[in-house]
Amino acid sequence: MKGLVLTYMGKKEEGWDLVKKGVRFDLSSHICWHVYGLLHKSDKNYEEAMKCYNQALKFDKVCALRLANARFLQLAGQYEYFTGRRATTSAATPI
Repeated sequence: MKGLVLTYMGKKEEGWDLVKKGVRFDLSSHICWHVYGLLHKSDKNYEEAMKCYNQALKFDKVCALRLANARFLQLAGQYEYFTGRRATTSAATPI
């Protein structure tokens, strides 16, 4: 979680390092995998984020938030495939 907070505070490299270290420390932690997915999602790296969410789901199959994030990534990928444009989460950006 510290890595997630540092990343959003602008200390991106330090945050990523901590999150990766957390995943390596406990490969079966659904929380670590979820946070790793959140960082990839924030970088709009949806494919890697989806892989991380799938790993998280292997260890905790009932978390609705991860399921919602995974579904968002599926929809974003489909949008990109059909339109050739990246999906955005900003309401101000026209689609």
